[in-house]
Amino acid sequence: MKIVMNPIKVYAVCDQNGNIKPIACCLEENGENIKINLELQGTEEQKVVGRIMINFFCRCLLGGCEQVIVLRYDVKEHRWYLYKI
Repeated sequence: MKIVMNPIKVYAVCDQNGNIKPIACCLEENGENIKINLELQGTEEQKVVGRIMINFFCRCLLGGCEQVIVLRYDVKEHRWYLYKI
């Protein structure tokens, strides 16, 4: 897996307990936004330089191949990043 840490648009839902579940994201390819459906495989919370980050391990189809990507959510800033691909 390659670390990229790029800001990304993510479609997510929250349950009644406040748990976040990403369901899709948008990647830019050749100047076009491509919506990619996600299947959540697991999560991991960690502190990075004093900030709480949640890593979401998601399965998706990229270029016709099934891959696992990692999305990172910054809890304080409410920002999503494509962390690993």
